[in-house]
Amino acid sequence: MNLTIKSKLILAFSSVILIIIIQGGANYALKKQGELNADEKIYYYDQVVFLKEKLTDHMNWAKDLLESTIEGELFTGQLDHRLCDFGEWYYSFRASEEYRTMSQYKRTIIDSLEEPHMRLHQSAEKINNALGTNQARLIYLTETKPAIDEIQRLFTAYTDEIAEEMARFDALAAGYTAFSARLAIILIFIAIGASSLMGFLIIKTVMNSFNQLGT
Repeated sequence: MNLTIKSKLILAFSSVILIIIIQGGANYALKKQGELNADEKIYYYDQVVFLKEKLTDHMNWAKDLLESTIEGELFTGQLDHRLCDFGEWYYSFRASEEYRTMSQYKRTIIDSLEEPHMRLHQSAEKINNALGTNQARLIYLTETKPAIDEIQRLFTAYTDEIAEEMARFDALAAGYTAFSARLAIILIFIAIGASSLMGFLIIKTVMNSFNQLGT
């Protein structure tokens, strides 16, 4: 099929435009994916900060309980595991869509937090009831401390899993960036090749036209 110079120019121009559109679409998709990854990372970071704050709160709570136990004074901290800041967040979170859609591993950790957290607060009530006796100190050693240790272990396991998810987001983002760079290079070479081919065909057509005029 013989194409006119005009058709070849249109074809060359259309090829370049198509390549630009493909590159633009790929860049836009990668940009949106990058924004989503960034939002996810920010959310996970905020969650880690919150959980570490709640763990610190409970460590301080346990320290105050120990001081009350040693001094034989009534502990005035929160005794209801559902009403502390973490407890209010915990039961609200377990009723959320995010909890239902999270990984089984993370959901198992969250579920496992309920029992030691409940035991921790219950131990304080037991200590208040046994105040001024050796039984109070025994309750702290056999119930309070194991509960806070278990909570700390579970918090660490959960935040470690979040850290791994954030690392996967980073690896994914790096993969998208590398793919975008490779795609850009490939499209540049395709554009150069298409332009060169069209240029060659146009020149060939012009030269044939000149040859025909000379004969």
